[in-house]
Amino acid sequence: MAAPRLHHAAGDPTEHLHQPDADDAADAVGLHPHLRDDRGGPGTNSSTLPILAYQEAFKFSQLGFGTAIATILLVVGAVFSIIYIRALKPEVD
Repeated sequence: MAAPRLHHAAGDPTEHLHQPDADDAADAVGLHPHLRDDRGGPGTNSSTLPILAYQEAFKFSQLGFGTAIATILLVVGAVFSIIYIRALKPEVD
């Protein structure tokens, strides 16, 4: 297991600027390099709808399409929330 990369080389004037990141945490717990890749499975197979909405809106400049995805997610979440709240409501005689 590799030691965590928590500091730069000794005498580095930017040593105090280093912020621990995901690679530091992965190194600290001994995570295999292939398992720490946070981009998902092959291509975009493991991408989620919120990530897709963000990418469409801001990365690909398709603001309308990204907003449509986000709005559909909001409506689906609201419908499931209403069903859940009604299911938990106590019955009154």
